[in-house]
Amino acid sequence: MRSIVFIFLCLSNAVIAKDFSNEVGLADKIVQGRVISNNSQWEKGQIVTHHRVLVRDDISASVYGRVPENEIVITQLGGAAVHPVLNVIVNQHFTHQITLQKDEEALFFIEVDDKGQQRLVKGDNAMVKVSGVGTEEVTLPDFEQLALSDGIKKSASSPRINKSLAKENKIVFEKEVLTLSSAKNRIKQLLLNKKSKKGNEND
Repeated sequence: MRSIVFIFLCLSNAVIAKDFSNEVGLADKIVQGRVISNNSQWEKGQIVTHHRVLVRDDISASVYGRVPENEIVITQLGGAAVHPVLNVIVNQHFTHQITLQKDEEALFFIEVDDKGQQRLVKGDNAMVKVSGVGTEEVTLPDFEQLALSDGIKKSASSPRINKSLAKENKIVFEKEVLTLSSAKNRIKQLLLNKKSKKGNEND
């Protein structure tokens, strides 16, 4: 079967926000989950792909007091599907659009439209890959955080020694991979700030 490839340019005014502020501000839902299936089909003359995501942690629901979801569907334009008239496989790809692969573990920042359709928000960090699920330390491999150097970490049980080292070394930080727990704590704090701001606006 022949294959046809179309490439579309999507202009985006995405803002890179290493602390997730941009994505949290735009998102209606934030979840940690795994893509369990992708289904592409033709809809109104273009290919649309529906990604089923198994939700491991409904982060926004826990902050807003909503019932957590076990599964969601993220919809995106593009994908690969058999053309209904030409009967050939057509690939549509949109540049600057994040592609969701089956079995990927990630944090998903989602907006919901008036019809209830869910899609990723605009921004480079709308989907953040997660590594090490099932192990002792789950991380976000594409992100870094600052941490105290080993010498100061080891003295943490002794405040006096710790202060002495800190004064002598002028506090030494090093970069390490951002842990999922740290990322979630930051996201939850941003969500609480967003919730508080909305509450003040409604007063």
